[in-house]
Amino acid sequence: MSHLHYDHAGGMIHALGDKTELSFPDAEYVINRGEWETAFSSTSSSYHTDIFEFLQRNAQLKFIEGDGNLDETIAFEFTGAHCPNHQVFLLTEGSSKVFFWRRCFA
Repeated sequence: MSHLHYDHAGGMIHALGDKTELSFPDAEYVINRGEWETAFSSTSSSYHTDIFEFLQRNAQLKFIEGDGNLDETIAFEFTGAHCPNHQVFLLTEGSSKVFFWRRCFA
């Protein structure tokens, strides 16, 4: 996740009848540790903690900090741009590169 504002993170879960489910149950949710902490401590209406509480109980979470690589094809970089703990991702496959800077991917 680039960040956890509702317009980006709102699709991580969904209602199915009277149940809440993960939208991507087999995904590993990669989240900046500072952004996760901000989501729970901020008074901003951009963060919906009910989503994150559900994730904490039901999802596979991976917290990252700074810059680095998840593997040989996925790199991440801390930008602090759109929000204080914003991060971006660069996916590389062969000579092809895809840059993710706002939306989630699973």
